[in-house]
Amino acid sequence: MDYAPVSTIASKKGVHPDGIKFSEYSPATCGHGFFGYGLILSIIFTIYMFFVGGTDQAFAKFYFSYLKFDKFRISTNGASWGIILFWLLFSVSILFFSFFHLIVNI
Repeated sequence: MDYAPVSTIASKKGVHPDGIKFSEYSPATCGHGFFGYGLILSIIFTIYMFFVGGTDQAFAKFYFSYLKFDKFRISTNGASWGIILFWLLFSVSILFFSFFHLIVNI
């Protein structure tokens, strides 16, 4: 892999292909010098993290309420065990796919 176009100096400011310098905090940094492309990437990443980070928390709260419906006849203790099982399986799946990612090159 050729790393020649990539700077290894952290304090170096980015340079647009036209020679214009920009801050390392600019969206142009992650957009290979193009502000619009970097802004779109930043927005997509922020939305993705919002939904991924919020989904597991919201689902856990919803799942507890769902288990407490009268038609299931599950006690509070049983619903709590359901949430514990959810988080346990969630944690195991995160660990499994973290190691799986190291083995399988995508």
